[in-house]
Amino acid sequence: MPLTHAEIEKTSAPAVQKTEGDSASAKSGLQTVSYAEAAAALQPQKSTFFADLFKRIDSNGDKAIGRKEVIAHLDRVGVEAGLFGLVHKTVAKTFMKKLDGDGDSKVTMAEFRGVASQLMPPNIFDEDGNLKPELVASTFTSFDADGDGRLTRAEFEQALMEQLPPDTTSRSTVADVMSKLGIDALDLNRDGAVQSGEFSQAADAVAGLKG
Repeated sequence: MPLTHAEIEKTSAPAVQKTEGDSASAKSGLQTVSYAEAAAALQPQKSTFFADLFKRIDSNGDKAIGRKEVIAHLDRVGVEAGLFGLVHKTVAKTFMKKLDGDGDSKVTMAEFRGVASQLMPPNIFDEDGNLKPELVASTFTSFDADGDGRLTRAEFEQALMEQLPPDTTSRSTVADVMSKLGIDALDLNRDGAVQSGEFSQAADAVAGLKG
């Protein structure tokens, strides 16, 4: 038997009320987001690449890196200390000499940004120092010996060995140290290898500091 008009209205009323209630909730939810919050959410996210790396080395959290913290970081990434700790001492001395601009035996975040030009292979930049995406891609491909899209430490070390001048003092040690520090810096998801996307993100961060 067909429903009367009154019965149809009675049957559909709860559904209408529920829809209206849901709409009110949605409207209320939207009102909790301010214009400033919405605008901030639409802004490009600032890279934390250098800040994250700095924090890993700054083990005591005093916002400055000392010589002992450099040596501790070398140990954490698997760099052998060498006879009488000579490798660790040499790397730490070089790090402090290049980055401790004011000579206070501490490297601040502002000084640490100076590592940008040395963190990535120089051949990802053109003659004017500008980052070129095609150079980033080709450099990653040339480093990725087996072509699996993942740059391992061994591949990184081999690529660095080929790029270092033949007369480089302790060439194999330099390549070993640089590859271990490089993988630690560039492996953003901490899975032990560097994907092409991570390589590109790091290159963008470096380019941002150079600009």
